[in-house]
Amino acid sequence: MDPEAEVTVSEVSDSPEEQLKEQEVPTEMTVLPPYVKIVDNTAKN
Repeated sequence: MDPEAEVTVSEVSDSPEEQLKEQEVPTEMTVLPPYVKIVDNTAKN
């Protein structure tokens, strides 16, 4: 919320490595739903 936070966001966007991590975030989110289901199945078993 502070102006410093905005500076960090700008730096992250400038960092190519950070951008790659951001792209991995959505992929992990997609893998999270099925993973949670597996845990639920194990708990039921």
